[in-house]
Amino acid sequence: MICYVDASVLLRLVLDAPEPLAEWSGVDRGISSEILRVECRRALYRGRSRNLIDDDGLVAAFEATDGLYRKIDFAALTAPVLQRASDPLPTPVGALDAIHLTTALIWQVDEMRQFDAFLTHDVELGRAARAMGLRVLGC
Repeated sequence: MICYVDASVLLRLVLDAPEPLAEWSGVDRGISSEILRVECRRALYRGRSRNLIDDDGLVAAFEATDGLYRKIDFAALTAPVLQRASDPLPTPVGALDAIHLTTALIWQVDEMRQFDAFLTHDVELGRAARAMGLRVLGC
């Protein structure tokens, strides 16, 4: 299965959070924006600064995310992605979610193929992805 992957999916896996995406094991190839690496690191650092993760846990989480990244091809954060992400979308989303959604849509055009699914636990992003015709798993 080829899927677009949002940070929320990886973070639930890495942090052993409740209800990780069961379908993750069926993903052969993940696609995501380069921004995914920034999102995951920032979230983990934020967890450490709030004492939700200790130093050993932070190191383990970094190692775990690096392992998950091996399954993911990263799409460049290009001018066309940023331009399209700044345009109106069918439902409201934040800047990073707009970048993810736009990256997914542009990847499909560039690769001339559809994702099997768009993976996210973010309800707003999932709603926007569905409105753009993507099959969404995770929310």
